[in-house]
Amino acid sequence: MESRRLATAQEELREAVRKLLDSDDEVKGSEALVDMHDIVDQALSDSKAQLSDGKPADALPPANDAIEALAAIVAALDEGGSGNDEDMFAEQQAGGSEQGGSGQAPAGVVPPAAEVKLLRSMQQSIARRTRELDESSASIDAVQKAQILGELAARQARILELGSKLAEKIGGGAPGPSAAPGMQPGGGADPSDGGIEERRP
Repeated sequence: MESRRLATAQEELREAVRKLLDSDDEVKGSEALVDMHDIVDQALSDSKAQLSDGKPADALPPANDAIEALAAIVAALDEGGSGNDEDMFAEQQAGGSEQGGSGQAPAGVVPPAAEVKLLRSMQQSIARRTRELDESSASIDAVQKAQILGELAARQARILELGSKLAEKIGGGAPGPSAAPGMQPGGGADPSDGGIEERRP
């Protein structure tokens, strides 16, 4: 009975988070924030499913994932935590505008510095889940392990895509490959690295 009550509360929280995103079109313009919301939504959905089945212990990992993602969103959008990062991006955008006339990135409620922090949080989450998978691999069957690895690989590819788009936006739309936060230029994960590296031809 208690698990079902908690499942209902999880669904109410999930709906509240969804409404927050839908209430502002400018916020939905940030792909990194939308992706982070999707992570929260899926985690809360998984947690609710486990609670509905009477498995509170299995509901804890996705619930913790949701808490972690929500905390990352708050930290990234916290005006008091913007500091020098936003100054750096403002200088880069201003430089692009001077050189190309129209190179300045469009203003929005989600600044580039906040998107960088969101991508870094996504990368750190993948690194953590990869370590957890490695530590518990002996107790996971091959099919489940392959599913988890496939999910992590898809998320990693998405981070690379978002990192490339963000690097182009920060650089005034200049073409060229870039690495997402925590990624080495060759495509390998580097969980200790939290920045975006942009390489130009």
